[in-house]
Amino acid sequence: MSGTFPCPHCGATYPRSPKLVGRLVRCTGCKQVFVLGEDGIARPDAPAPGPVAPARLTPPASDPSSALQSPQSVPPVKAVAETASSAPPRPDADNAARTGTTRRTVSQRLAKVKTEKFEQQRREMATSLNSVIATAIEQHDSRAEAEQAKKKKAEGQVGEIGPAILTGEGEREARERRGWAVGCAVALVALALVLWLILRHSPEQRALDAFCAGVDQADNRYGRRAPAIMARSVVQHDESNRVVSAPFISLPQVRFQKPRQIPFVKIRPFLAEYAALVRLDQPAGWVKADRRDEIVKFWAAFPNQNLLEDMCRKNGIVLQTTQQIRASLTAGGLDEDSSDLVWFLLTARARANTGTAHPNPIAARLLADALQAEEGKPSLVAIEWLVFSGRKGSLLFDPGAKYQVVNRDFRGRLIRLVEKSGRGSWAVLDLLPETVR
Repeated sequence: MSGTFPCPHCGATYPRSPKLVGRLVRCTGCKQVFVLGEDGIARPDAPAPGPVAPARLTPPASDPSSALQSPQSVPPVKAVAETASSAPPRPDADNAARTGTTRRTVSQRLAKVKTEKFEQQRREMATSLNSVIATAIEQHDSRAEAEQAKKKKAEGQVGEIGPAILTGEGEREARERRGWAVGCAVALVALALVLWLILRHSPEQRALDAFCAGVDQADNRYGRRAPAIMARSVVQHDESNRVVSAPFISLPQVRFQKPRQIPFVKIRPFLAEYAALVRLDQPAGWVKADRRDEIVKFWAAFPNQNLLEDMCRKNGIVLQTTQQIRASLTAGGLDEDSSDLVWFLLTARARANTGTAHPNPIAARLLADALQAEEGKPSLVAIEWLVFSGRKGSLLFDPGAKYQVVNRDFRGRLIRLVEKSGRGSWAVLDLLPETVR
């Protein structure tokens, strides 16, 4: 059975279903009840049964309450009626007959009322159930129509089945897109892994790992562990004897800046001049090594700056201040950062209060190569350096009696010499917590 049928009361249409045949159905529009016949036509429901008949009358066969009445209840009533018409009445028997008849009539009426209530409840439940079923069928059909419309719209309104499904083109494109997506994801993961491996095991990172590595057993105790780590940097103190190397034992999340180069040819003239100078504390300044004693003796006799300057002019002695020396370095074509780095290399010390002419190994190498260049045998090509920084580095803190590990952001510089034979290894030049700088 297919198609639809109208409500006989208001004309609302509903889908036909074998489940609705012969059952009471309540219209969702007019709320009236009707019955769907086997021929697919809906007819109004039959009227409800009339009032209850007297107990002495035989109920109609169509009355559903007749099945609940006792078949022996009518003959005694008739018998009593016939006896009453032929024999003289007896008060006791007449009263008993009337009492029995009344009881039977009340019982029959109560049973019929209960039966009618049950039937009414059954009809209401059936109507509600049919209404729910009809609503569910209507919703299902609405969803099916909406899906069909959506499918037609997605297929470009080309029949019920679009050409993409007929030819398999859509499935092929979907597979190709999934393949490209998976391939791109795998490529990105592989690239990230390669970059991580490169950065994790780069020469720069290896230099930091070497600086933070564990110390020998003899130095692994309070008072010796931190100095042993600090000694791994190229310098530990600047020209003012301030510490420029801190004992970090872990440097995670490091960011390396782009390496920069200082061509050795730009600083070679300055280094040759600087190699012939010595620094004086009293009077403060720089002078050639062969004239140092003259300045010292004169200052000891006449500790006056104006007299000293006159004596230097008369004797042809050049006494330069630190600012003049650094100005000559900048005049060689270096930028400010590179100039500061070269001056730092020449004046910083590997150990505190060192009195050697070459306070750190890189300064000694630079000055020695500058002298070799005058002989035509230079080996250095450039100085290469970079700045690095990071967060939450593990620093050995010395509050007294025992080291403590604290987290500090950090910043430092790496340096290496570029020779004609190749590049050297990176080394930590200086390293300090950010709060100290």
